[in-house]
Amino acid sequence: MSRVRIQWRSALCLTLASVLGAPQALHAAPPRAPKEYVANTMAPPGQKVQPAAPTASAVRGASDQSAGQNAKSTKPARSTRPSSTTQHAQPAGQPRQRESMAVATDDPEGMPMLGGSGAIQERSGRFVLARQPLTQPLETTQPLEATAPMAIGQPLESFTPGGALGEVTGSFLTSAEVRNIVTANPAASAGNLNPVTTAAAPDLGQSLAENIRSVQTQRRSPVAQSPYVRAFKAGQLYTQLDGAYWVPARQDLDTILSKIDAGSVEDVVVIAGPYSVLYGPGFSFIDIISLPTPRNQPLEFRTSGSYINNGRQWYGREVVSGGTDIFGFRLSYGHRTGSDYRSGDSTLIPSSYNNRDVFADFGYSLNPDQRIEFNYRRIDQTNTEYPAQVFDIDDLVSDGFNVRLIDTDPTGPWTRLVAGGWYNRTRFNGDSLAGAKGSLVIPNAFTNPAHNVVNRIEGALARAAGLASPTDVRFVGFTDADVLSTGGRVATTFGDLDDINLTTGGDFRYLNQSINERFLISSPAGSGLPTEIQTNLPRSTLANPGLFAELALPMNTYWTARLGTRIDWVHTNVRRGELRGFNPGIGPMTGSYNGSLPGVSSDLDILSQNDTMFAGYLTNDIQLTDTLGVSGGFGYGQRPPTLIDRYADAVFLGIIQSGFSRVIGRPDLDREQNLQVDLGMTANFENARGYVRGFHAWVLDYITYSVARVDDPTGARLLSTINTRYATLRGCEASSEIDLTGRLSTFATMTYVNGIDQQIDRPLPSIPPLQSRMGFRLHDLDGGRRWGLELAARPVAPQNLIGTVRTTGAEDDRTLDQPIEFPTAGFTTWHLRGYWSPRRNLHLVSGIDNLFDKNYIEHLSLRLPADANGPALIPPTLVLSPGFTPYFNLEWIY
Repeated sequence: MSRVRIQWRSALCLTLASVLGAPQALHAAPPRAPKEYVANTMAPPGQKVQPAAPTASAVRGASDQSAGQNAKSTKPARSTRPSSTTQHAQPAGQPRQRESMAVATDDPEGMPMLGGSGAIQERSGRFVLARQPLTQPLETTQPLEATAPMAIGQPLESFTPGGALGEVTGSFLTSAEVRNIVTANPAASAGNLNPVTTAAAPDLGQSLAENIRSVQTQRRSPVAQSPYVRAFKAGQLYTQLDGAYWVPARQDLDTILSKIDAGSVEDVVVIAGPYSVLYGPGFSFIDIISLPTPRNQPLEFRTSGSYINNGRQWYGREVVSGGTDIFGFRLSYGHRTGSDYRSGDSTLIPSSYNNRDVFADFGYSLNPDQRIEFNYRRIDQTNTEYPAQVFDIDDLVSDGFNVRLIDTDPTGPWTRLVAGGWYNRTRFNGDSLAGAKGSLVIPNAFTNPAHNVVNRIEGALARAAGLASPTDVRFVGFTDADVLSTGGRVATTFGDLDDINLTTGGDFRYLNQSINERFLISSPAGSGLPTEIQTNLPRSTLANPGLFAELALPMNTYWTARLGTRIDWVHTNVRRGELRGFNPGIGPMTGSYNGSLPGVSSDLDILSQNDTMFAGYLTNDIQLTDTLGVSGGFGYGQRPPTLIDRYADAVFLGIIQSGFSRVIGRPDLDREQNLQVDLGMTANFENARGYVRGFHAWVLDYITYSVARVDDPTGARLLSTINTRYATLRGCEASSEIDLTGRLSTFATMTYVNGIDQQIDRPLPSIPPLQSRMGFRLHDLDGGRRWGLELAARPVAPQNLIGTVRTTGAEDDRTLDQPIEFPTAGFTTWHLRGYWSPRRNLHLVSGIDNLFDKNYIEHLSLRLPADANGPALIPPTLVLSPGFTPYFNLEWIY
């Protein structure tokens, strides 16, 4: 009972996070009565949450709807009925203030007081800030959460079950929350990562992988990690930022997650299946939402910095924000640098980078119910190294523009309307000239497995030409890429958000992408080697209009159903003049082709492809008791082949476990189709919480590869994209947490995915092994407001189910199937981390990753085999993970 009283007093001391940065906001806000925390935090949408006596678990979870808590959504401004979760009734006819989960109180010691706009949480070993959803239209006199600083210490709110269809809320019915995202009304989610830079994670992808169970990443560099959601990857995974669709210029050297400052993120919504129709064609979705612009906020500055000892990685950021009653802005500049890091066996892994970015957000309120939000993103990456790949990035530039109009006028025909458009473009240049790529003229180059990428190519070319010495050949490669994404979306919601409602709308996406590669070879006269080789993705385009509708049906107080449907038309084409080996004819539709794209030489019309696609889902969320809930549903989605899948002409793309993979597309690939079922259960008791969900996906016409029969001496794989008739993905995620005492808790999480190409009965490529996290957390009795400490282990099982594909030209002969991966040994790593907040505006975080300096490699990390056929042994090239890694972070708000 004493612990309950202590935590209850701690809860009463919480206040709006905006107070941290703008104490004036506290005095401007009307006084609020204390709120009774609810015991039944598992209530589905549409169910009123009844107040109950405060308990330890209720207080811990009161400020996070994502932690398996599907509390009732509040009504839009047109509603005059008070919500069961409001602090006090709002007078009829007045726009409703944002609801708060805690009251503002005085703090004599000047410590942070968190409340409705956010709560610091620990998620799978990272201390992050989870914000509450914006469930109401915002008054011009109401701050748009901008006064909430991005504090990096504070209470440990560790348990985040997530929904069975996606880690958005405790509800299985993630599309309702996604509707809020599409309509510029962010939902609380398991991806509420703000700021995730509070640990050794300069890349947002790494932070997502460590915080969201269904997300894994393929590590390209410390600032570029390609995301996977339940083994769904590029093309299958739809990713957007503030409603704008982003596509990597080159999926092995570029990712949207490397373009985002984690500290500027308010929400990350992950939907692990085809359970949304509001984005676009895809099998899973990552939606990143930036912080909204402030209102009524005096000028505020945020200075933050971090240092990671392993690789000497520095990251500094300065943010200035402010606003009046009708206008708000946020300007931010960030700079991060790093050098080669050391693995557990002290191998130096080439990983240097020098990245800068400028973010600008502006908001203008036309009236209390209508506002315009504008965002600009500029990212510059230079001298970024990618180990075990042919190319590094010399310079990369991304520019992104996004504008949205949000209308929540209670007198209008809709509850909410959002209309927006975006334009973003990424272009870069790269080459193989970096010293870390290796060369036969570098002394002792063969003794360092990180220095033999170019060596392999030069040695193989020399042997092919019958030259006596591999030093007779010099090889250098250059690449450039360009991708443009533009489009728009209009979405309208009719009906109250906590009742029956319908969301309808349409969107349009247009992509324009190209990749060029040029390889120069120097060799003695008469060697027979070419002097120049060119490969490319010719300038290709994709146009995709789509229509969607989603209906929410609260059946009763404990059962809610949702269903949605979508239709898309996708057209892809290529600029024929950029095809390798294209010889134009007399007429506009004539000509010949002798490149490597299959089927093009006999039929140029095959380059133009049209696909009509459908998607739909039905889900149910049932609250069995106050502590137990179940959820389940079925989803069907289709997605078109990417432009690389269709038109890549022998481009060097490290998209499998080998960094030396050349890809040949197929213009007439069929669209993929995914039929998926999910089933989940959550339990939320006073001192224990648990969660488990499982899924099974049947993927028809799964896009995979066949591999050339010749074993390339460089270790390269020549891949051709193909459809396999039938593949399956199945797996599960689970979490648990137990409060041992008022100070100490224990936790565990687990993730597993199994992928099989059923047509050949072999494992699919790029499937991570079973992995888990488990450990103990210690924090102060005051809810962890001042300090916290965690010791945790990450056991990862061996992966012996290695990806296998057909042999090109012999796709029907199963005896010739070839593995394109290597097995990966299991390992266990440990981390120790903690935080301390000496003042309300000063937060410190420090820790050690890989505490015992374990030497290991992730299954998805790149590697090249040893080559013993040359004049000297070239050992394996392995992109080993970082070894002992101390880090320190500081944030100061003033």
